[in-house]
Amino acid sequence: MIYNKTDMVFKHNGFEIDGTPFLKKDIKSVKVLNIESQFINSENRYEHIVLDDFIQTGVFTTPKFYIVLRIETNKDILTVSISDKPVHYHSNQYLRDKKEAENIYNTIANLKE
Repeated sequence: MIYNKTDMVFKHNGFEIDGTPFLKKDIKSVKVLNIESQFINSENRYEHIVLDDFIQTGVFTTPKFYIVLRIETNKDILTVSISDKPVHYHSNQYLRDKKEAENIYNTIANLKE
């Protein structure tokens, strides 16, 4: 399942998504990823990651993707979409979503245990 950034409610030692608590101590890793737009709802979405350093852009070749957080916990792997719709690399929306993803990443990294 893919959650939206608005589904996250932060607490002092973790966060909740849809009423399910996730504590800082249970989080193994958090990554900011670009997922190709056509594969966002696919079970194997993590096989379709677009790496920032390898994006080739052109007039007709700029890929669209969603910026997501991949949060691995002791029990689950959560996908939280930062982008409300597919974004193009280095567009204004891309830059806003990327900054928001990094802010949420930092918030999770700075939670108390």
